[in-house]
Amino acid sequence: MRILWFKLFFFCGILSFLLFFGTLVGQQAPRVAAQLPTPWMGVMERISVYAPMLWVSTLAIILFRAEKESIKKRKTHAKK
Repeated sequence: MRILWFKLFFFCGILSFLLFFGTLVGQQAPRVAAQLPTPWMGVMERISVYAPMLWVSTLAIILFRAEKESIKKRKTHAKK
């Protein structure tokens, strides 16, 4: 169940955050070249950078939990 949830999180996160905010930042590139104001561009860049970090953090948490459950199962079977 957790793997299915993570796959859903992965596809939604990568597609929505990286593609959407990357496209928005890319559309403002001509304004940067012309030295015009680019409101909210810094926020959009940070979101497109931190989204993969959130993905990696979530992956680490899920893997740690899976490993913890695996260790508990091994200990339970070893006691029997």
